[in-house]
Amino acid sequence: MSEAIEKKQVAQQEAEKMKFLVEQALEDKKSTIIRAQGEAESVRKFGEANAINTAFLELRKIETAKHISGILQKSDNRIILDSNSLYLNLPSSKAADNKL
Repeated sequence: MSEAIEKKQVAQQEAEKMKFLVEQALEDKKSTIIRAQGEAESVRKFGEANAINTAFLELRKIETAKHISGILQKSDNRIILDSNSLYLNLPSSKAADNKL
């Protein structure tokens, strides 16, 4: 009789564990969806803002160049870089306007 009670308790514990895992998976799914929606909204807003003014994109190009040069500065190797190496060669809004 006690063996049957013990098996029942173990089965209940397993059921609770599975219930918890399912709830956790559902929460992870919701979190992933919310994160993806936030990223999509961020990209959409960036696109809208960039269509109006490309200053943010220009700033990001400068920040990227500073980041790359900072990494290379700490290296023992000596490297000569031009604007192409630092991703500063990307067409700016002014250059694109001049081509039209």
